[in-house]
Parts: sequence; C-alpha cells; structure tokens
Amino acid sequence: VLSGNMDIDQVIVPAVQLPNLSLLAPGSAQGEPGELLSSRTMMDLVGKLRQRFEFIVIDSPPMLLVSDGRALSTLADGVIVVGRSGVTTRASLRRTMELLAGVRSAPILEVVLNAAEYSAIDSHYYGSYGMVGHHVT
Repeated sequence: VLSGNMDIDQVIVPAVQLPNLSLLAPGSAQGEPGELLSSRTMMDLVGKLRQRFEFIVIDSPPMLLVSDGRALSTLADGVIVVGRSGVTTRASLRRTMELLAGVRSAPILEVVLNAAEYSAIDSHYYGSYGMVGHHVT
C-alpha cells in the first residue's frame, strides 16, 4: 500500500475468529522504512483507515532500536509504551519518553509492564483490585 502497488482493500484481512477485527497484512515495500512510515502516503493510509474503523491499533518495534515507532507515534491519537518485566530498565523507559517528546508524538496514555509474574505482585496490598497502572517517574 505504501509503495502504491496495492489498494487498501487488497491488504485488509478479516480475523476469522474475531468478526469485529481486521488486520492490515504486512508487505514489503521498496525504500527506507522510516521514510515510508513518515511519508504523505502513510498519512493518507491512516486517514483511510480512520474512515473505515472505529479503532486502529498500530504495533511498532522497540523505539530505542529503530525509528519506526517514533514516526508512527506522530500519526496516532495516543501511545501506550510497553516494557518487559526484567528486561526493560527505567532508564530505557525514560529515554523512550524523551524520544517521543522529541518527535512531538501523540500523548502517552499508559505505560504497561508486560510478562510480570503474579508472585512478584504484593497480593496482600493490592487484594482484589485487579490491574494497577503505574506511571514511570
């Protein structure tokens, strides 16, 4: 779609087991990915998707490794930063926030800790509250 070789209807695939979910099939476009993602064509694609869908979720690679996520963050309404328990450091999260601020990304809605073990959570303190959000400071 970004290279202009295909129409959006050719790359949107309905998820079989989830009738209200559609996926944008990955492709291989010629050129630098960062340039394609920050191009006018990408802006137009997101605009077309906004007309057809109520919610659009964009999954990007780690922002500290490649610039794709930073480019995409400027097209979004909000950003959810995901860190992996035992892997992502506070310094990495802070640097991610700095990079997002540097590109004037959409607002950061949440920071999520992924793959945390239940035993690491003080169940006595949290009791029956369920999920708890925490912002990085």
